[in-house]
Amino acid sequence: MNWGLVMSTHHTNLKDEEREQKTMSDSVYSRIISAAVINERFCDLLLNDPEKAINNGYSGETFEMNSEDKMIVSSIRANSLSDFALKLVQARSI
Repeated sequence: MNWGLVMSTHHTNLKDEEREQKTMSDSVYSRIISAAVINERFCDLLLNDPEKAINNGYSGETFEMNSEDKMIVSSIRANSLSDFALKLVQARSI
């Protein structure tokens, strides 16, 4: 058995899974920010209690996220939507 090939394939699969997870996370984050732009009440809730905002969802739509993404969103404290979005981008790049 060619262990180098096995390890290389495993590493590639992990990279693909990480890339797919990041794409899914980015999509959810985009939907959250879009909901906040569209609806002032959701925006206020997101700024004041982000955990409750993501748990409640928006207009019957849920925000499916893994625990790491929920922790990132829930930990953000911001006074405006633009500040929230900036902090979200910064948290994702760490």
